[in-house]
Amino acid sequence: ENFFAIWTNAPLIANATDTGSAELSHQFCTWAKDTLAAGLDPAVSSFPSNVYVFDFFHKLADSAGMLAAQYASDEWDSHPNAAATELVAPQFVHEIFDAAIAYENLVGVQERTSQAPGSFRLKQNYPNPFNPQTTIEYRVKEPCMVSLRIYNLQGREVSEPVHFYQQPGVYKIDFNGENIPAGIYFYEVRMRDYYGVKKMIILK
Repeated sequence: ENFFAIWTNAPLIANATDTGSAELSHQFCTWAKDTLAAGLDPAVSSFPSNVYVFDFFHKLADSAGMLAAQYASDEWDSHPNAAATELVAPQFVHEIFDAAIAYENLVGVQERTSQAPGSFRLKQNYPNPFNPQTTIEYRVKEPCMVSLRIYNLQGREVSEPVHFYQQPGVYKIDFNGENIPAGIYFYEVRMRDYYGVKKMIILK
């Protein structure tokens, strides 16, 4: 599957904009990186995990939200100069590389269910998004070892609420995310030949 990168817009030189426009651009780029890309915007909800937002704006902006003078072609030209390229290009390569590797770690850890709908079952957690507690419900068809794990977007396990032998029945696990940073997580349940993975969002 393809992996994509989106750049936020570059800031404008002071002579080409005003403080109101600069602040609006600052707010938009902050939202794109910290809210939209994190899947925390209630109007948009989830954000594709194979898309990375590169925050070009804040790497070149000064404290007023305008293009820092040392990165402008001249005082009237908002095109970033060679110094800006030298600053940003290595960061872009490193960030995209790290994000792509993190996405590869998640390939296969997407929302999915094996072919056993009438037997074992994993349901969507509720509430979702949540802060700080949510309920994860699953059904065990026959006696078996059950594992429930929580993963972050980097594919790292952050918790394993369940890892023991269980009898048939419906189980509801109260998961507390108080000590986990806000963001998107995946929870995976495995029992016999069944596996299921779903996404949940922690708000702070």
